[in-house]
Amino acid sequence: MLGIFLEPKGDLKKFIYQYKKKINSKYLDTNYTNHPPHLSIYVSKFSNTKKVILELEKIILKIKPFKIKLNKTDIFYDDFFTKKDTIFLKLNKNKKIFILQKILAERLKKHVRYKSK
Repeated sequence: MLGIFLEPKGDLKKFIYQYKKKINSKYLDTNYTNHPPHLSIYVSKFSNTKKVILELEKIILKIKPFKIKLNKTDIFYDDFFTKKDTIFLKLNKNKKIFILQKILAERLKKHVRYKSK
């Protein structure tokens, strides 16, 4: 399993760390507040991760930084990947993220492993 993430910078990164600190001060069982701030944009099982990483390196060279806007907080109940409830910050629709996900899906589909081994 390999995940591809965007990491925020500047004020957004600072806000997320402050938000996580606030959650930690109010709740005891918060495993994910220790994870770095990120936006999951693609997760899959691949047949050859080395080839995927080479493909990603080519894609990354063409990506320029862009802004995102937050909408609200929300919760994934019984998150598919974590098997726990996960608090997240919802984003406004963002064309650049959509295009990036589309590029990733098109360029990486030849490496996706559809059957378990």
